[in-house]
Amino acid sequence: MHMTCLIGAIVGIIILYFVSSGLEIKESMINQLDEVPDGDEVLVRGVVKQVTNKDKVAFLEVAQEEVKIINVVLFKKENISLAVGDYVEIEGTTETYLGEKEIIGSRVEVK
Repeated sequence: MHMTCLIGAIVGIIILYFVSSGLEIKESMINQLDEVPDGDEVLVRGVVKQVTNKDKVAFLEVAQEEVKIINVVLFKKENISLAVGDYVEIEGTTETYLGEKEIIGSRVEVK
């Protein structure tokens, strides 16, 4: 009985690993984010147009080829080294703040 439970648990963990590794966030275009419900995870790629560092948060303006900009909020533990002109990939969730769509970033990678 115990061996069956152990084998079932191991098989379940293996299945979860393969299922979760296959999950990928689909890239979103900034000009379409107004249609994305708040709280949905998104992935955007673009060029950093402005960086504002505060004590524990950084605000980014990120643009894609079409001139449409979205604000990205990053809660941070240390300073981030992003500069205007960096091409970045951002994962996060959408939020509406003061009537404007923004992204609360959970991962930022310079490409």
